[in-house]
Amino acid sequence: MQMDNLELSKKVCGLAASAYLANKHRGGKAGGEGVQYENWFAVYNAAKLVTDTIQNGLPAPFLSTQTVDFVDDFVILWNEDSCHQHFQLKNTENVSWSSGDHPIADDFRYQKLLNEGAGVGKTSATLVLPCPEKAGRLQKSIPEDISNYSAVEQFAFGETLNHLLQIEPKLRDALASLCVNADLDKIERLGSLFVGEWVSNCGTPCNLMDLWEGVLRHEPNYVRSLSRVDILEKFEAILMQIEGFHYTMGQGFFEWSYLESDSGVLEYSVVSEKFFEFQRIIVMEEPSTFEELERHLI
Repeated sequence: MQMDNLELSKKVCGLAASAYLANKHRGGKAGGEGVQYENWFAVYNAAKLVTDTIQNGLPAPFLSTQTVDFVDDFVILWNEDSCHQHFQLKNTENVSWSSGDHPIADDFRYQKLLNEGAGVGKTSATLVLPCPEKAGRLQKSIPEDISNYSAVEQFAFGETLNHLLQIEPKLRDALASLCVNADLDKIERLGSLFVGEWVSNCGTPCNLMDLWEGVLRHEPNYVRSLSRVDILEKFEAILMQIEGFHYTMGQGFFEWSYLESDSGVLEYSVVSEKFFEFQRIIVMEEPSTFEELERHLI
């Protein structure tokens, strides 16, 4: 795909633009605040998309960074070539649409041409900035010829994930929506797992659900259930016949109570292998009293 884009850019963007594209991606990108900013933004989008994708039954998009594109800091690829969303992140003071040897507006124009040449159905390009005032000004001054597919988004920059969670509510809310409660330590831990999975996949397009499954492999038992829980056929019937015993699974965990004297929550989520094993044992042993069930709830 990378070589295809370089060859295609010669045809649809011209030799000068193609040479610029090749040089832009030669040798990769150095580390520093720019890459860190891109990682934070990628995690925000991944967390936000997980809920929508699972609960709405949408096909999972592919997420990528540093593709051979003119707008390449973060890319969301939907349904193969039906829609590509490109994001250029600028964590610098001096940003404009037209300054420099390779203006941002030109990158957006070339990206549109490149995607059209590749048969992409819909293209969007977004400039992402940490400063709200600058983002607002540049949103109002988008060049007219790119305005129908271009936008500006504000997203804060933090030196650390903990700092960013305190100043960027969009990231905090996206991660909190995946947690059973809004405890900052758990939100930060989930964000760290996302960062680890994202960085390990950088350089190749990553399916969103593969990324999410990678996060879940670390078994964060505070992640709430987003999908339908698979319940063994006899499991509910066995528990229902135990007098005085009640349970719910609404927040992604098995919460139980017995009469008014006892209650608890299983430490693992209802979408984990441990919960499936718990069901299997209950079906196999068929407890008929709370005393017989209780030892499995500890």
